[in-house]
This record gives sequence, C-alpha cells and structure tokens, in this order.
Amino acid sequence: MSTNNGALSWNSEIASDDKYSVLPSGEYWFVVDRWERAVSREKGCDMAVLHLRLYDDETGRTGTCRDYLVLHKDAEWKLAAFFRAIGEKRHGQSYRMNWDVVTGAWGRAQIHVDTYSRDGVLYQNNKVTRYLDRVAGWRLPEALSKISDDVPF
Repeated sequence: MSTNNGALSWNSEIASDDKYSVLPSGEYWFVVDRWERAVSREKGCDMAVLHLRLYDDETGRTGTCRDYLVLHKDAEWKLAAFFRAIGEKRHGQSYRMNWDVVTGAWGRAQIHVDTYSRDGVLYQNNKVTRYLDRVAGWRLPEALSKISDDVPF
C-alpha cells in the first residue's frame, strides 16, 4: 500500500472504476482544469480545447467535460459567453481574450448528456449547452476547490 499521496506502484492492486461520472442534464459549477491549443477541422482555424471539472453542489457529485471554443466569427457568441461566465467580459463591451486567466477560472454552465455510438457501442458524456453569465456575489463552492487536481484525462 502506498503512503505517497496516493501514488501507486507498477504492481498495485486497483479497484475504483470511475472517480468522475456523467452527470444528469442540468446547471453545474465548472472549473477549467486546463486548456490546450488545437485546430478546428471544420473551420480550419485555431480553437481552444477546455477540460472542465463539473460539480453539483446539491448532491456533491463531480464530473468532467471537454468543450471546444473555435476562434472564428461564427462562434464569437460562444467565446463571449465563456468569458462572461468566468467574469472577464461584460455585456456590450469589447474584450480582448486573455487566455492566461483561463486555467483555474470558474463559473456555471448548462450541461446536457450526449449519447453517441462508436463501433456499435453506446457511450455517454457531458457537453456544454451554454455558459451562464457570472452573477455578482457568486462564490465558488468550497467543495469544488478542494477536489483533487488529478483529473483523469
């Protein structure tokens, strides 16, 4: 048994299948664990791939979600919604996207369950339907800030 902050050895016995699960459709807190640069195959332009940690403050359940912010005029509405959700952009005002503040940023989002098939097997994951505008006085739930940063991506 390891006493090194949860580190396992190469021959450790493992039992837990999922630390994070698919949450039912609804509104959830999110924290951006990390993001990465990518290129959209559809638009042929840059995009940010967000790795979100979700939290249901009513049940204490957690989940994960990946979202894609395409840097294109057609998706400017979604970029604006995301930056409003994390408290960086204001309605009716221009905003120069500051990617340095994205990791660790938090807010709320409407999430739905997406079901898809791959090789005849059905899978489910969470997807962002929309980001919710930051409301004055919102505070990140303490439980979300204490969840381990070891997100399984």
